[in-house]
Amino acid sequence: MGVVAIALLLIQLPAIAILLSRLLKGPGRYPPLKPKVAPPDLLGQVSIVVPHFE
Repeated sequence: MGVVAIALLLIQLPAIAILLSRLLKGPGRYPPLKPKVAPPDLLGQVSIVVPHFE
C-alpha cells in the first residue's frame, strides 16, 4: 500500500509544478479595450459599405 501511495504522489508532481508556476505568475488579464476618439471632421457623419453581388 505504501508503494502505491508514493507512486501516486510522484505522478501528481508535474501537475502540481505546472499549477504552482501558473499561480505564481499572477493573473494574465489584458486591460479592457478603450474606444478611439473620432477626429472632429468625422463627427456626425455616417459611412456605409454596400456589398456588390453579381
